[in-house]
Amino acid sequence: MSKLLEKLTTVNNVDTLLPSEPQYGKGKGFSIIISFLDESLDLLSFSKLVWIFKRDYSTTRFYIHTNRTHFMNTHGKYSHIFLLTTMITVVVMLGLASSISSTLFAQSPLHSGHAAANDTISKYTGQEDRIIKSLSSEDIKSLQTGTGDAFGGMAKLAELNGYPGPRHVLDLANKLKLTDEQKKNITTIYNDMKKKAIELGQKIVDIERIANEEFVNKSIIDTQIKQLILKSAEIYGQLRYTHLNTHLKMLDILTSEQTALYNSLRGYSYSGQ
Repeated sequence: MSKLLEKLTTVNNVDTLLPSEPQYGKGKGFSIIISFLDESLDLLSFSKLVWIFKRDYSTTRFYIHTNRTHFMNTHGKYSHIFLLTTMITVVVMLGLASSISSTLFAQSPLHSGHAAANDTISKYTGQEDRIIKSLSSEDIKSLQTGTGDAFGGMAKLAELNGYPGPRHVLDLANKLKLTDEQKKNITTIYNDMKKKAIELGQKIVDIERIANEEFVNKSIIDTQIKQLILKSAEIYGQLRYTHLNTHLKMLDILTSEQTALYNSLRGYSYSGQ
């Protein structure tokens, strides 16, 4: 490539770059030299492309010779602007080639092998500092306060399928234009749900704390862990049912229009129809 640049910066007559017996074709406009170099890039399988632009309004001639194509004006002279444009174009093409080679390397087995080494890092990193390893601080708070946020959403199955939640319905009471009777019934349902949810949620926290302590002390045995996790799973099922059941009851209290409006206000695409 350095030889090409040297040649372009020193040449004054285009005849030194053209075949002795070209085939002609006439035209007007920008003079272009497109050279297909035989030398290959180290990381690429195609030849370098060098586009050289020369502005001239004179008649141009079209040459076809072996693997090179030339457009030149009849004056056969290169201006300083042309040479500068040529060098800039070469630099741009080299930059493009470098970018492509970097992309290919990033997709190569060599690079992917390096990325694979980082896959050994656990997604649980940092969670070893939890008080109860199996529960996040958000889970514990939700379980102890009776909300449905624990474990990614206790009532998500109902909420995302068009069944409104009592707490959110009460929060949107004005926009949903709830009647006094509706507010009373929904409030009663919500309070009963929350009382049961707090009781069941605390039981789950207690069981998970016991299991965690046994693992920390290295004293856990097979029969014990089986008993603990089965009990925790049983209570989890009761807690989830408590949340989901209140969503089902909402459809008996709200009108279809209120249900559709609720889903719209909550930002869901589900219309509730």
